[in-house]
Amino acid sequence: KQWRAIYNLLLLEALGTPYRRHLDLAPGMPELVHTGSLIIDDIEDDSATRRGGPTIHRLHGLDVAINAGNALYFLPFLAIEEDANLDDRQRVAIYKLLFRALTRAHLGQALDIRWSRDPVGSLGQWLEPRFGEKILQMYVDKTAAVIEAASECVCIAADVDADAATRRASVAFARRMGVAFQITDDVLGFSGSPRWGKTIGEDLAAGKTTYAIH
Repeated sequence: KQWRAIYNLLLLEALGTPYRRHLDLAPGMPELVHTGSLIIDDIEDDSATRRGGPTIHRLHGLDVAINAGNALYFLPFLAIEEDANLDDRQRVAIYKLLFRALTRAHLGQALDIRWSRDPVGSLGQWLEPRFGEKILQMYVDKTAAVIEAASECVCIAADVDADAATRRASVAFARRMGVAFQITDDVLGFSGSPRWGKTIGEDLAAGKTTYAIH
């Protein structure tokens, strides 16, 4: 779907910077990290299909899949280094943001794994009135963290990092987009349409904690 890449390019233009100035960095950063996370997520869930075909670990083996997924987490740092339209101040700021986002995403995924591994033990939490808010916060960390950081990086690349209000608004919008996408993805997990390339009801069968199921 590449909505993350398109969003970043549109954000650059909205901030007054021609998207071609950062054509590798802006769309590539979130897409590379997202693709890496899909490979690792499929390993953790032992998923059989992704995007209408076999998952990478089923097709090429666990060793290749782990290596490929991890490599995709690091490739954006090369894009940051090689972007000739960034100065050293911008590069350092973007490095820091990306490190923080990757850490948040892994912590969010760890919480998702924790709830999925022990659905019976988590039953008490399901009955809490505010458990839905906890799920949404997990989505903020697991799914939205990278696009949040990418949006903030775009603000830095567009040299509007000093404009705190614009930066906060961009991050907040990206966060909502990320959470909305995750909820939509949960719902599509129950769709029988072959266009989504998913195994129907996989999250439910695995005991995963999702907002749609909650």
